Amino acid sequence: MISRRSFLNAVFASAALTTASHRLLSWADEAVEVRGKEGLIVRSARFLDLEMPPEFFDSWITSVPHFFVRNHMHEPNTLGPSEWRLTIGGEVEKPQTWERDDSPARACAIYCSVPL
Repeated sequence: MISRRSFLNAVFASAALTTASHRLLSWADEAVEVRGKEGLIVRSARFLDLEMPPEFFDSWITSVPHFFVRNHMHEPNTLGPSEWRLTIGGEVEKPQTWERDDSPARACAIYCSVPL
Protein backbone atom coordinates (compact mmCIF):
# COMPACT_ATOMS: atom_id res chain seq x y z
CA MET A 1 0.00 0.00 0.00
CA ILE A 2 1.27 3.48 -0.90
CA SER A 3 1.55 5.99 1.92
CA ARG A 4 -0.04 9.41 1.78
CA ARG A 5 3.45 11.01 1.92
CA SER A 6 4.67 8.96 -1.09
CA PHE A 7 1.52 9.80 -3.05
CA LEU A 8 1.83 13.55 -2.38
CA ASN A 9 5.56 13.50 -3.22
CA ALA A 10 4.78 11.83 -6.56
CA VAL A 11 2.00 14.34 -7.34
CA PHE A 12 4.16 17.37 -6.53
CA ALA A 13 7.15 15.93 -8.43
CA SER A 14 5.07 15.33 -11.55
CA ALA A 15 3.58 18.85 -11.33
CA ALA A 16 7.06 20.36 -11.00
CA LEU A 17 8.37 18.28 -13.89
CA THR A 18 5.45 19.30 -16.12
CA THR A 19 6.00 22.98 -15.35
CA ALA A 20 9.76 22.75 -15.91
CA SER A 21 9.45 20.82 -19.17
CA HIS A 22 6.98 23.38 -20.55
CA ARG A 23 9.47 26.16 -19.83
CA LEU A 24 12.30 24.22 -21.42
CA LEU A 25 10.26 23.47 -24.54
CA SER A 26 8.68 26.92 -24.85
CA TRP A 27 11.02 27.74 -27.77
CA ALA A 28 9.06 25.24 -29.88
CA ASP A 29 5.93 27.39 -29.62
CA GLU A 30 7.54 30.34 -31.38
CA ALA A 31 6.10 31.32 -34.73
CA VAL A 32 8.58 30.75 -37.53
CA GLU A 33 8.33 32.61 -40.80
CA VAL A 34 10.67 31.79 -43.65
CA ARG A 35 10.15 33.81 -46.78
CA GLY A 36 9.07 31.50 -49.61
CA LYS A 37 8.28 28.60 -47.25
CA GLU A 38 4.80 29.57 -46.03
CA GLY A 39 2.50 26.70 -45.10
CA LEU A 40 5.19 24.19 -44.13
CA ILE A 41 4.96 22.23 -40.89
CA VAL A 42 7.38 23.50 -38.23
CA ARG A 43 8.97 20.48 -36.55
CA SER A 44 11.59 22.56 -34.72
CA ALA A 45 12.26 26.26 -34.45
CA ARG A 46 15.49 25.86 -32.50
CA PHE A 47 17.29 24.24 -35.43
CA LEU A 48 15.09 25.14 -38.38
CA ASP A 49 13.20 21.99 -39.42
CA LEU A 50 10.28 22.44 -41.83
CA GLU A 51 8.31 19.70 -43.57
CA MET A 52 5.83 19.62 -46.42
CA PRO A 53 2.21 19.06 -45.36
CA PRO A 54 0.46 15.99 -46.83
CA GLU A 55 -1.89 18.09 -48.98
CA PHE A 56 1.06 19.03 -51.22
CA PHE A 57 1.84 15.39 -52.08
CA ASP A 58 -0.15 15.61 -55.30
CA SER A 59 2.77 15.27 -57.72
CA TRP A 60 5.97 13.26 -57.90
CA ILE A 61 7.88 16.54 -58.28
CA THR A 62 8.15 18.68 -55.15
CA SER A 63 8.10 22.38 -55.90
CA VAL A 64 10.78 24.57 -54.32
CA PRO A 65 8.40 26.44 -51.97
CA HIS A 66 7.21 23.09 -50.58
CA PHE A 67 10.63 21.44 -50.33
CA PHE A 68 11.71 20.57 -46.78
CA VAL A 69 14.25 22.60 -44.77
CA ARG A 70 16.71 20.91 -42.39
CA ASN A 71 19.33 22.65 -40.27
CA HIS A 72 21.28 20.64 -37.74
CA MET A 73 23.06 23.66 -36.26
CA HIS A 74 22.33 27.28 -35.53
CA GLU A 75 22.36 29.61 -38.51
CA PRO A 76 25.12 32.21 -38.50
CA ASN A 77 23.64 35.62 -37.86
CA THR A 78 26.80 37.72 -38.01
CA LEU A 79 27.74 36.98 -41.62
CA GLY A 80 27.31 40.08 -43.77
CA PRO A 81 27.14 40.20 -47.57
CA SER A 82 30.69 41.56 -47.79
CA GLU A 83 32.01 38.56 -45.80
CA TRP A 84 30.26 35.85 -47.82
CA ARG A 85 32.53 33.57 -49.88
CA LEU A 86 32.14 30.25 -51.66
CA THR A 87 35.37 28.29 -51.96
CA ILE A 88 35.69 25.16 -54.07
CA GLY A 89 38.90 23.32 -53.37
CA GLY A 90 40.35 19.91 -52.69
CA GLU A 91 40.78 17.44 -55.50
CA VAL A 92 39.71 19.78 -58.31
CA GLU A 93 41.65 21.01 -61.32
CA LYS A 94 41.12 24.71 -60.61
CA PRO A 95 40.31 25.69 -57.02
CA GLN A 96 38.16 28.84 -57.03
CA THR A 97 36.68 31.33 -54.60
CA TRP A 98 33.63 33.44 -55.35
CA GLU A 99 32.55 36.49 -53.41
CA ARG A 100 29.11 38.04 -53.31
CA ASP A 101 30.29 41.02 -55.37
CA ASP A 102 31.43 38.85 -58.28
CA SER A 103 29.74 39.25 -61.62
CA PRO A 104 26.39 37.42 -61.98
CA ALA A 105 27.66 36.15 -65.34
CA ARG A 106 29.91 33.76 -63.41
CA ALA A 107 27.00 32.29 -61.48
CA CYS A 108 24.89 29.50 -62.90
CA ALA A 109 21.86 27.49 -61.84
CA ILE A 110 21.19 23.83 -62.56
CA TYR A 111 17.67 22.42 -62.40
CA CYS A 112 17.01 18.73 -62.60
CA SER A 113 14.30 16.25 -61.65
CA VAL A 114 15.48 13.17 -59.82
CA PRO A 115 12.85 10.63 -58.74
CA LEU A 116 13.70 8.94 -55.47
